[in-house]
Amino acid sequence: MIHKIQTKNLIINDQKIIGFMRDKCIKHLKFKIEFDKDSYFSVEYPDYNNLMTLEKQWLRITYGPRKVYVRTPSILKEFVGKDIDIYQEKIFPVKFEAFRAKPIDFSIENTKGKRGVGLNYPYFSSSGFLVIPDKYLRNNNFGNDILESRISFNRTDGFLLNKGIMLCRITQEREDYSFPLRRYTNGVCTRRLSSFNDLVIGYGKDVRNFIYNSTIDETKTGHKLIAFEEVRLDEY
Repeated sequence: MIHKIQTKNLIINDQKIIGFMRDKCIKHLKFKIEFDKDSYFSVEYPDYNNLMTLEKQWLRITYGPRKVYVRTPSILKEFVGKDIDIYQEKIFPVKFEAFRAKPIDFSIENTKGKRGVGLNYPYFSSSGFLVIPDKYLRNNNFGNDILESRISFNRTDGFLLNKGIMLCRITQEREDYSFPLRRYTNGVCTRRLSSFNDLVIGYGKDVRNFIYNSTIDETKTGHKLIAFEEVRLDEY
C-alpha cells in the first residue's frame, strides 16, 4: 500500500499491518536500510521478552482508530514528500520485522552511514548472511576461484566486537567460523552465519549493525582483511 513520507510523522494506513501490530502488542519500531535484491527499509519491532532496555533508535508508536502514527525517523527525513510502498514479506519473513517500505519515486542505493555504502561493498543482509558484490571482488583482485573459497570470521573475537570491529577474510582454509560461498544476484554470498551470529549475539551485538569500513592487506599472510564497523542505524 502506497504511503507518503511526511515531515513530522509517518502515518500507516494498511489495515492488515495495523492488525498484525495490534496482535503482537507492538509499541515501538526501528527503521533500517537493507540491500538484498532490492533496496528497502526494514521496520522491526523489539523482542520485549529479551530486551533489557530500549535505545533511542526505537520509536514509540501511537494507535489511532484506523491509523498508526510513528515519528518520521532520521533516515527518512531527506525523502519527505516521496512515496513508499509498505508491505509484509510473505515468502521469506524475517523474525521481528513488522513490515517493509520500498521506495517508489526515489533511490536509497547510495545512502551512506546508515545501513551500508551502496551495493559496491560487502554488506550483511536482513536474513543474516554476508553478500560480497562482484564489483568489489573485481576491484580487489580476488580472482576467479571465489566459489571455491570460504569467508572466515576466525580473526574476530570478543575484544574486537566490544570495540565495534569485525574482521573477515576470503580463504580456502576450513576453520572455525568459516562459511562456503555461493552465487548471488549481484555477487556471492554465504549461508546464514548461525554459529558466528551466536558469538556476536553473546556480546550483545547484531551483525546487521555492522557496515563495511575498509579492506586491509596483510603483508605477512598475503590475505586481504575485510573490516566492518558498528554503527547506530538511526542517530539524532
